[in-house]
Amino acid sequence: MTCRKPNGDSRFAYYVDVRDVDALYAELKPKLDTLPNGDVHGPADKAYGQRELLVLAPDGNLIAFGQAIASL
Repeated sequence: MTCRKPNGDSRFAYYVDVRDVDALYAELKPKLDTLPNGDVHGPADKAYGQRELLVLAPDGNLIAFGQAIASL
């Protein structure tokens, strides 16, 4: 993920487990589209078995929304 660097040295990361990250993305998309380019990544499948949406909030905090990828 490439995100713009927030102002200041403080940064917190939050991880929120969700049931359907794609549905959440669809719901949040109108607001996410107002963020600067590079502040939203995903939803995308990760090698460690999660599908995640990563958002760099305007205050510089990283918020990750994820769900486990169902085994095939």
